[in-house]
Amino acid sequence: MQKYKLLFNCFFKKKKLLKFVVKMFLIITVGVILIFSLNTYINKKYDTIKMENIKNNYVLLSSQKDYKDVIKEIDKKYIKNYYPVMIFRTQENSFIYADNNLINLKEGNYPKSIYEIVVNQNSNEKINDIISINADGNFYNLQVVGIYESNDFSFSMKDINEEIIFASFELMEKIGISENELLIQVNDYKNLDLFLKQLNEKKEYSIGVYERNIDILNKYFEFKKNIDILTKVVMVFAIILIVIVDIIIVNDNKIDIAIMKTIGFSDLKICLLFLAYISLIFLMSLIFSLIISLLVMVMLKNIFVISLSIIVIQIIKLLLSLIFSTFFMFLIINKISIINLMNIT
Repeated sequence: MQKYKLLFNCFFKKKKLLKFVVKMFLIITVGVILIFSLNTYINKKYDTIKMENIKNNYVLLSSQKDYKDVIKEIDKKYIKNYYPVMIFRTQENSFIYADNNLINLKEGNYPKSIYEIVVNQNSNEKINDIISINADGNFYNLQVVGIYESNDFSFSMKDINEEIIFASFELMEKIGISENELLIQVNDYKNLDLFLKQLNEKKEYSIGVYERNIDILNKYFEFKKNIDILTKVVMVFAIILIVIVDIIIVNDNKIDIAIMKTIGFSDLKICLLFLAYISLIFLMSLIFSLIISLLVMVMLKNIFVISLSIIVIQIIKLLLSLIFSTFFMFLIINKISIINLMNIT
């Protein structure tokens, strides 16, 4: 045990090397923690903006085909949900069947029976009022059971200037449909262009896309992609730096390694001793790294996410990188011997 203490004392006496390694580990750790904290913030911000603009994930398809036939034809790889949209127009109103998930109900209930409807909050009708319509000579009395919030729909209602009234699926089937459409929710905004490209290749559909705040979404999407790439580059660069630092440490201790071999140390044991030595230096630098990282994140909390899990995960990754670097140390240690050093000198 005493000889190991002497070896470590010998290592730590090399103050220039020690300062260099501490500084390098400091830069690597701070850089990795900060870039992953920034990446987490940007991803969370992007997810928030996506949810605020979820309507941009909707595509409205119009075609001569029944919506069941349409859904069979298109690739479902990018589809999360789909809903039939039926439209019947009178001179005063446009009656539409749409899934309840697409209606922002302010008051009352969704249609549960054939002659129940939901009207706009800005209309003159109130709950329990009756609206009469004439559909091909047949009169229908429809009861208002709900009020929706506005005309700000999750899909593009093309060429509809009249007041929109939401009706039941059964009523739309009974009175006859002037337009039959399919509303598709894409599984992620990043796949929207790919899905639209597929549809445009078919040239069989009229396509309506909701494009509110599209510039903000595109900006954050591109920024997120760039930060994701930068994060991967920084992590790879950190691993390469760790390997380089370890090689520098081994090269700086060639004479000590050669002496250790002559007194019976195996290459593996020497490699493990150096791993312990380097890990100890890393843990020493870690205290300063955490202080600097936390100070930066507190001062710039609107840019970085302060998270214990991020810090712990990145430290574990760096420790694993240290273990990975022992492979290169072993290759160098294996070639070191007193004879080789004497030949060099």
